[in-house]
Amino acid sequence: MRNMIQLFGGVAAAGLVAAGATAFTGSGLASTVTAPNSFIGGSTTVSVAGATIDTVTYGYSDGSVKQQLSTIALHLTDVNSAGAAVTLATTVTGGSNPTWTCTAVSAQASTCTAGVPYDLTTGSITNYTVKVV
Repeated sequence: MRNMIQLFGGVAAAGLVAAGATAFTGSGLASTVTAPNSFIGGSTTVSVAGATIDTVTYGYSDGSVKQQLSTIALHLTDVNSAGAAVTLATTVTGGSNPTWTCTAVSAQASTCTAGVPYDLTTGSITNYTVKVV
């Protein structure tokens, strides 16, 4: 949990303003085969358009092992974004790039679910793009 907080502390600090598209480079999202319960750093570029994201939470289909990324939950600062459509696209190195389906914004939040969980032991997410319209 601490690593996730560190991982996205930079996102909150960068204040992803999204009147247009904003890019942010921060910690990467990857796992290791030898230490599957931990994240390792890397470089991930996050682009956001149409909203300001203040919190990102990852969900895993394999629980505390944290090797199978299945959801990315986004919390938005904009209280007026209710009902907005959200899209998320990722670029990965290694493994199959998942297709993400996101819920419309409700209570300033949207959850994006991978069609097939991304296996963090085979690669890493190098960037992702979020659009809120």
